[in-house]
Amino acid sequence: MGMNPIVVGQCPRCKSFELVSDDTDPEDSIEYCLVCGFVHDQEGDLPLPHYSFQYRTKHNLITKDIEELHGCMPVDNLVEAENWLKARESEGIEFIKAVLVNRQGHVIWLRGSPGDWNWACT
Repeated sequence: MGMNPIVVGQCPRCKSFELVSDDTDPEDSIEYCLVCGFVHDQEGDLPLPHYSFQYRTKHNLITKDIEELHGCMPVDNLVEAENWLKARESEGIEFIKAVLVNRQGHVIWLRGSPGDWNWACT
């Protein structure tokens, strides 16, 4: 996103204290959550469902974005989302976190732990 993100508070979706703001351009400021992927900009909130993940390989040799190679993670079916993650893991990708926010606004941790991302949980 921007160059100068600053922590501004608690995310309205996942409740983590990882909501940051990029106010590099005051007329186009963006708030986004480093945990669940929530985004608020001039157009409003990112619609549900949405997801956020962080990943790496054993050698950190990812040359293309994972979604460019494999498409987006399915968001309307947890079994399909889990199968998508397992397929990527079988290719050597390790997910540090994978968080899905469903159509009802429920935050579902598929990989990782909220305690690693939200200091209020520790």
